[in-house]
Amino acid sequence: MQFSTALHDAGVPSELHIFQKGSHGYGLGMGHGDVSAWTGICIEWMKTGGIIRNSGIMEG
Repeated sequence: MQFSTALHDAGVPSELHIFQKGSHGYGLGMGHGDVSAWTGICIEWMKTGGIIRNSGIMEG
């Protein structure tokens, strides 16, 4: 959370999602309850940030 606060304080666009249950190392988290949502959240964040389009990675 300190890292997220530092990003915010520096004006860096970021998001922090904290899941009630879970651990580290689930791969894509499929089949692990709420943790499974992180991949969709990540894709939407990358679209919002202009990193990817609906069809995939943007070409530079």
